Parts: sequence; C-alpha cells; structure tokens
Amino acid sequence: MTEIANSAKVAAQGTADQKTEFEVKIALKDPGAQLRPGMTASADVVTDVRADALGVPIQSVAVRTPDQIAPEKKGKKKDDSGAAAEGADAGSRFTPDKDGFVKIVFVVEGGVAQARQVKTGIQSDANIEIAEGLAVGEQIVTGSYRAISRDLKDGSKVTIGTGEKKDGEADEGRGGRVVVD
Repeated sequence: MTEIANSAKVAAQGTADQKTEFEVKIALKDPGAQLRPGMTASADVVTDVRADALGVPIQSVAVRTPDQIAPEKKGKKKDDSGAAAEGADAGSRFTPDKDGFVKIVFVVEGGVAQARQVKTGIQSDANIEIAEGLAVGEQIVTGSYRAISRDLKDGSKVTIGTGEKKDGEADEGRGGRVVVD
C-alpha cells in the first residue's frame, strides 16, 4: 500500500444503505496491459489467517451481562433486604469484561442449552474464532441472531430433531435441528 485515507467516506448517511469506506491507494509492480490510469477496484483485505482455529457462526456468540444469563427461576429467593437474589449463580460462573459483559456460546449438554463463556479471536463475515471455552466436537446452538442473543436462556431444554425447520427452531449445523422447548 502506498496511501490510506485519514478519514472515511460515508455514503448514504442516515439511511439503511449507509456504508463507510476508506480510500486506499496501492502501487502495482506489474500492472499489465489491461489496467489504465484512473481505474478503480474493490478488494477484500485479509488481515490474518489461522489454519487450525475453532470457528463458529457469528450469530452463535451472544453478549450479555451475568444477570441476563442467569436462568429464570420460579419463586425467586429474597435476601435480607427483601430484594430478589438474581444472577447469583451467573455471577460465580461468568467473569464480565471491563464493560460488564460476557461473551457466551450455548452448548447442548443432556438436552439442555448451557451458556459457556468464551474468548473470541479473529472473525470473517460469517464465522468467529473461539480461542477459549469450547472444544472441537461440542454441539452448539446455532440459529437466528434473535433466537440466540435474546430468546435463548441458560438451562433451556432443547431437543435435536431432523426434518423441516419450524418456527422457534435454530439450525444445529450438522444436519439436525435444535428445538427450544
């Protein structure tokens, strides 16, 4: 590269089509006969590649506070002040980052979705590296962003099935379906 713009070009600002681009100028050692001065091009910039990385679909990684991860319990216990004791189990199982959030992936264990804290690495448009917290071969819940990030709870019962995907199901990723009961 010979030059990278200091500020971004923002197109269609304030609309759903808004995009931010940085102009980059490169020098080609052997441009060939087909390239002419003033031509433009689009390119994908690869910043890192890890051959043996464990990757999962980006939407399988949820970001929540420890209180949001805690399963809802009927008849919540109250502490001495009379306030409901929420997230006590989650507080001991998960370590939030400096902003108070925990990155989790739901692992299916014994028909139950268990929230598992993970450390992430590099990512592409579709997948994200799991640097810590999962092992190869563990069955994870995949599906829509909303189902995993908002609706799925730690301890939710799930079943693995086959056949047509129905409402409320998340694609399991290995030919079956994970159905939240």
